[in-house]
Amino acid sequence: MKKKLLSVFMAAALSISLFSAVPIVSHADRPEYTSGDFTYSIFDWGCGITGYKGSDSDVVIPSELDGYPVSGIGDDAFSGNTNITKVTFPEGIQSIGNDAFKGCVSLKEIKLPNSVEIICGESFKDCSNLSNVDLGNGVTTLAYSCFSNCDSLTSINIPASMTTTDSEAGHPFSGCDALKTATFESGGVTIPMTFFEGCSALQKIIIPEGIQTIELRAFADCTSLEDITIPNSVQTIECESFKNCSSLKKIAVAWKVKEISTGAFWGCSSLTDFYDFGMETGYEGQPFDKSTTLTIHGPEGSNAQKYANSNNINFVPIPFFDNTEKPMYRLYNENSGEHFFTSDYEEQHNLVSLGWADEGTAWTAPAFSTTPVYRVYNPNSGEHHYTVNVSERDNLVSLGWNDEGIGWYSDDDQVTPLYRLYNPNATGQYEAGGHHYTTDVNEKNTLIEAGWRDEDIGWYGI
Repeated sequence: MKKKLLSVFMAAALSISLFSAVPIVSHADRPEYTSGDFTYSIFDWGCGITGYKGSDSDVVIPSELDGYPVSGIGDDAFSGNTNITKVTFPEGIQSIGNDAFKGCVSLKEIKLPNSVEIICGESFKDCSNLSNVDLGNGVTTLAYSCFSNCDSLTSINIPASMTTTDSEAGHPFSGCDALKTATFESGGVTIPMTFFEGCSALQKIIIPEGIQTIELRAFADCTSLEDITIPNSVQTIECESFKNCSSLKKIAVAWKVKEISTGAFWGCSSLTDFYDFGMETGYEGQPFDKSTTLTIHGPEGSNAQKYANSNNINFVPIPFFDNTEKPMYRLYNENSGEHFFTSDYEEQHNLVSLGWADEGTAWTAPAFSTTPVYRVYNPNSGEHHYTVNVSERDNLVSLGWNDEGIGWYSDDDQVTPLYRLYNPNATGQYEAGGHHYTTDVNEKNTLIEAGWRDEDIGWYGI
């Protein structure tokens, strides 16, 4: 951990010595040549652009100059150019130098070829109108503040190449005050330290299966982030990874997470629910602030329960799921008119043996999420009801319904909607057959035509 802490302070000094395997354009003490609107210097590997004298707003970088292949954009090459709105890069460019496009305030879009591996320090800093960025599929290094203060950038897609174990980053998006969504492509293993630190508008993060480590302060000070789901592949959540995420309310970590480091969630003042689906998650030191509002949800007998008990934190038991998704079985009772849903194969098998009609798999539910679907039972009518609304659940329990806990989980990515409908002709409140849930739009519309009421979306499947 000392090595990680030291690396944070070294990030600002990230230099071209780290990139010796990739052509870096440093033209000090090298002669410059002119070809058309471009100046360039010659290296063993080809040439690097050192300046631009043209007036075009849409700049096309050539693949070669005077027969030399262009492999890099040099330090300060386009810095301060207020006329450029778009830059097109050729395949073969491998690096973009320090301050290369710094202060290009009219630049609106860039699309990098897959050959680009390194974007050096502050290369696109202060490009205040840059809103469309395609990093390509080859970037391994986003150096210190390379997109700092690009405050028109609202979303970014991070290629898998950037999240390999050899990646380097240092506050690449600091000051990007409009950045709301970040998506990591599958195939990477690490989210680098300080990657989105200070992105105060970031609301949604999509972390794919395959990521194993969330490094030091990766999402620290992301004060608009409200919930996060940690996939099954993640093994380590390092120190201060989500520190001061003051709007973070819900966190769910999958059952294979091995270690949550001290301070990982310090300063998360709105955090009320932490879902730990594992039995043996390691809690190093104090991942959380001392809090009277936090509830930890985990399997009975798990390390989550032990940690909660030893720190006087409220604990709520949940089922232990050992895979990534659950098939949801649909059954029908001809006598009562009720459709019943369960993820429990033994329960499904037992009901079929009692005469219920097996209607197959209705949808697939995630094994975990930050949104549980509660199951309640009316002992008078035999009706089951399902809801994500805690107040609705509690109201029904107060009226005599039995609380049967969490039936399954809603997909936080909201991929497949489960439509909820109500039959106003059912006698009494929530009598058998009173509610129905379906992913099938045609079935929903048919029931509405027959007089059922559309109650919008109940929850989501995968």
